[in-house]
Amino acid sequence: LYMEPGVHNGSSSDNTISKSCTILGPGWGFQTSTNTISELESAVLNGNLYLSSKDGISVKIYGIVATNGISVNSTSTAYKLSNLVIERCYASTITNLYTNNLTVKNCFTFGNISISSTTTASIIGNIIRGQLNLCTPGVRLVVDHNTICASTGTSNMLVDMDEKTVFSNNIVINS
Repeated sequence: LYMEPGVHNGSSSDNTISKSCTILGPGWGFQTSTNTISELESAVLNGNLYLSSKDGISVKIYGIVATNGISVNSTSTAYKLSNLVIERCYASTITNLYTNNLTVKNCFTFGNISISSTTTASIIGNIIRGQLNLCTPGVRLVVDHNTICASTGTSNMLVDMDEKTVFSNNIVINS
């Protein structure tokens, strides 16, 4: 699915993905004069982008703006997306539940990245202006080259690290 630059409105049911697909947008960028997202250059999706959690589904999302966030919905722990890639996106939050093989790379989030149940996850090269919540013990987890800065009064990270966690080359700014 190629998303053209501009604002794309829809209800939450309109923004639900339940089949394997790739969403490709033009990327995102700030307007220099106003420091706001450029609607002329970015594919802005108003509302949440929901991904239905079903076995065997692979979803790749590149270069979009998700104003209300990207999340995986599931009513059962028995179903997991097979692969989820979120790259070069701007999102308010990224909330992942029930996913095998997650990659979040080169994104900007002005809210939290939360991962609750996954088998492997790579969080690489992101700017996170919220909390990094990775409380999934026993997961092969790579957190590398991120800048993390939480809002005043909150902790920056909730990471349950064990021998399968690689946490390196991150900048953590304590407010």
